Amino acid sequence: MPAEQRTKHILRAGLTGLVVRVAGIFISFATIPGYLSYFESSNEGLAVWFVLLTFLTWALNLDFGLGNGLRQAVVDLRSNGDTLGLKRAISSTYSIAFLLSLLAGTILIFGILTFNWQKLFRGNQEVDLKSALTIITIAICLQLVLRIAPSILYGLHRPTTAAVPGLASNILLLLYLVAATHLPFRGDLNALALAYLVCLTAPLLAMSLWLFRGLIPEASPSMHFIAFGEGRRILQIGAGFLLIQLLYAAATTTNPAVISWQLEPSAVVEYQVYSRPYSALSMIFGLALIPIWSAVTQAAKDGDLAWVNKLFRRLCCLTIVAALILIAAIPIMGPFYAIWLRDPELKPSTFQLSCLAVSCTALFANAGLSNLASGLGQISSQISLLAVGIVCKFAFTLTVLQQSQEWALVALSDTLAFLPYILIQPLIIIQALRRTA
Repeated sequence: MPAEQRTKHILRAGLTGLVVRVAGIFISFATIPGYLSYFESSNEGLAVWFVLLTFLTWALNLDFGLGNGLRQAVVDLRSNGDTLGLKRAISSTYSIAFLLSLLAGTILIFGILTFNWQKLFRGNQEVDLKSALTIITIAICLQLVLRIAPSILYGLHRPTTAAVPGLASNILLLLYLVAATHLPFRGDLNALALAYLVCLTAPLLAMSLWLFRGLIPEASPSMHFIAFGEGRRILQIGAGFLLIQLLYAAATTTNPAVISWQLEPSAVVEYQVYSRPYSALSMIFGLALIPIWSAVTQAAKDGDLAWVNKLFRRLCCLTIVAALILIAAIPIMGPFYAIWLRDPELKPSTFQLSCLAVSCTALFANAGLSNLASGLGQISSQISLLAVGIVCKFAFTLTVLQQSQEWALVALSDTLAFLPYILIQPLIIIQALRRTA
């Protein structure tokens, strides 16, 4: 593929998929006032839900490498025209995902029933945490199987379609929160967890049915095509990506739990609300770069390293520009929160905004580097550097929170988690491009 055509493909795939995802993110923004209204004035109940939601978000990223492994296999098998091989790979992946979901569900539910969750939430007696966590565990197990469909769509170069369930889930959840304010179970944590389960799984189930009945019926999963050797091969492909997923999740999704453990529930609510715009921006940035991964892989196979090098420089410049915009926007963020949350008193301090802006910049840099490095097959360096960064993050967080009650320092610790990666991974990429040139 010519360099110009490759660039156009990335832009087209990135922009079309981004439109759907950005719409979902803006709708998720509207759920924050919905949560505040759902729990009324109960900061404690809201804090518990946000921690549970973080646990759910982290667990949903844990697909044991099956998603990325199958995504790579779909690309190879489709390009070779191997329909039977594709059906075998999909059937084997679903079977392994089902078995793993049963195993994970059993272990998680056992842990939920035996662990004293009141210690984590500082004696909260108002909600049945074990019931809510059990419902969330069921959602996790269902997602482990159902999220295979979007991975297949990524392999089929349909990123926009793969993003539709996320948009639908956010719309359904917002509708529930609006309706629940007029229902008798308003503020019920278990009812919200059950609604979350339905909102997440229903769109994915619909997508799976459409995928195998309409788009690729010839590759629909079948028990007769299950080959555990093929499933093991897919797991091996995705094992490195799984470790990266786990490390990334540890770096980005543990903040609410740390804040809840070290500080007060109200601090969790503040962090989740004030960090939402910045997490949305980093998510948009990362989602826009999703097509880079496969494009870099293809370019490397084609020997078009000049294009990869140009892309690397552009990503570096884009990250710097984004960081400058985030810093320049700090003065106007206070009024933004007041308008968004409909309360002039709800405004973060300049220090808190600065910490969130720096953390968001680190996530921007990670998004560009990770897609580029993964496309070039640089897995071990990502794992090592992220592991070092996470040790630094938790060492900093646990030490500083002994001296300060400021949740913004926990947000700032995200920068430490990615700092070794941001500093060293570019050098590894440059060295690889020079060596193979």
